[in-house]
Amino acid sequence: MMINKHAIIAILLVATVGLGCSFFPKKGGAYQGTLDNFSIDFPAGSGDVKVDSASANWAPSGRTYSKNFDGRSENYRTYEVQAWQMDPSRTDGKDLRTILEIGLNGWGDEPGTVVRDVTVNGRKGIDSVRTMELGPVKMTFRHVVFWSEKTKTLFIVGVTATKKENVATAEADAFVNSFDFGG
Repeated sequence: MMINKHAIIAILLVATVGLGCSFFPKKGGAYQGTLDNFSIDFPAGSGDVKVDSASANWAPSGRTYSKNFDGRSENYRTYEVQAWQMDPSRTDGKDLRTILEIGLNGWGDEPGTVVRDVTVNGRKGIDSVRTMELGPVKMTFRHVVFWSEKTKTLFIVGVTATKKENVATAEADAFVNSFDFGG
């Protein structure tokens, strides 16, 4: 039995596309956090996004999705999405601002922290920036917090950098502004 070379090419093409779709968590260039129902555009594409389980004293479970750039240099920065499945007892009956402030974990009251209201893709949130010393290094943290009432998920979109200005660059703003979630 002889197989037509065009049939072999068609089969390989279909298999390649099928495998590519399952191995790369992209859709329209955005990273799809399918476990937590969100999408975001990481700088330099969706490759190399690391997914880890996370824990906090205020949430039963969570995951972080992160990507680092320029490690061990003065231009170091990390882009991250944290998705926290919240216990309804922590959020039921609370207004949106109170729920969002849970994600700041007390940072909103720290001296030098700037917190402002934002809207990204029609979703209301809070955007906070603070700089702190960690040993010999100063790090600046930008955390933008959103709440999904539908899935009871608290999302924290973060940019961490050794240079303070890197948390507010066009790259950082594009990352934050690309974030969207279902519900």
